[in-house]
Amino acid sequence: MFEIKDILKNIKKYRDLLGERALNRVEDLQELGKVAYKGYWERDCEYGVIRAFVETAGLDISFDEVIENKMKIPVKWHSICGALTGAFVVFAVSLPEDEIESAVEELVEFHNNSVLPIFSGNGSLIPGASPDSVLCRDSIVNWARKTGISPRSAERRERCARITADIAIKAAEIINKKVAVSQVAG
Repeated sequence: MFEIKDILKNIKKYRDLLGERALNRVEDLQELGKVAYKGYWERDCEYGVIRAFVETAGLDISFDEVIENKMKIPVKWHSICGALTGAFVVFAVSLPEDEIESAVEELVEFHNNSVLPIFSGNGSLIPGASPDSVLCRDSIVNWARKTGISPRSAERRERCARITADIAIKAAEIINKKVAVSQVAG
């Protein structure tokens, strides 16, 4: 089980290593989702989320930069859903420090307890189910058990691509809300 405190340790380290980065408000959430979805198919879920923020929100970060620094984080999170880790990196470099923990909690709650996927992806019918865990393998096994679809199927890969878009969209909603609040408060 991965705890929020471990995620926050990694986020703090990423923030220390990568610094703060400017990020534009994401106005077109569906476009962000499309870019994240496409990025999943090009490389993987973490890449898809980060690429979506680079392309649609002007985030000045390269995926290579993220990968180069991954070995320096204190708690290895290779078992966590990569869409979440991508969003956590975006949070690390773009949110005010006092907003990060609540952003992480909100995103984890959304991921674990929502019926996913929501994003339409390639348009095929993919049944949804709550992942119930931030751990990639557990999320996939839970979905497969609930839907009766093999975890090794093409449908499972499509599910993960769509969840990549779902997480990017939800992260953008959280960032848009938190940055607007901090700008008003600041």
